[in-house]
Amino acid sequence: KRPAFYVDMDMKKAEYTLGDTVDFEGCAMNYNGTPVQNATVTYTVENGDVLFWYRHGINWEQVTSGTLTTDDNGMFSIPVCLEPENLNVNFEIKQFRVTANVKSMTGETHSGSHIVSVSRNSFGLNAEVPEVIRIDEESDSIMPRAVNLQNKELCVKGKYIVRHIDYDE
Repeated sequence: KRPAFYVDMDMKKAEYTLGDTVDFEGCAMNYNGTPVQNATVTYTVENGDVLFWYRHGINWEQVTSGTLTTDDNGMFSIPVCLEPENLNVNFEIKQFRVTANVKSMTGETHSGSHIVSVSRNSFGLNAEVPEVIRIDEESDSIMPRAVNLQNKELCVKGKYIVRHIDYDE
C-alpha cells in the first residue's frame, strides 16, 4: 500500500541561542494536497553534544516528550527550550532533535524530524577575503556574512575595519 500522507518539519526562527524557546513547526499533508486534520502527534525532544573527533554520531538523551493534535490545516507546533539540563562547558555546540510521529484517523503513521545546532552565540561571521586588498581605493571585495549554525544567512548590522599589519616574512 502506498502512503497516503507525509510529515514535514522545520523551525522558522533563524536567530537563536542556548536558553531560547523556539517552535518546531510541522505539517501533515495528504499527497492529494489536503491537510491531515485531527491526527495524533506523538513527539520526542532529544539533545546531544557535538563531538567532532568522535565518528560514531551523537549520544542522544531524551529531554521531553508529549502528545498533541494537528489543526484544521494539518499543522502542529512543538515548543522547545534550547537549554540542556546537562550542559557540558567543554562542548561549544549542542544539537536538538525533534521527532514527530503522526497517526491519522485511519491509523496510518508517518514520521518527521528536524535537528538544529545551538551554541552560546546566535551567529558567526564568515568572510570572503581576497589575497591582496588595495587600501588606496574604495573596495567591496570583502564580503562578510552572518550565518547561524545551520548556515542560514542572517541580516545583521555592524561595521568592520581593515587594518594594515606589518610582519616579517
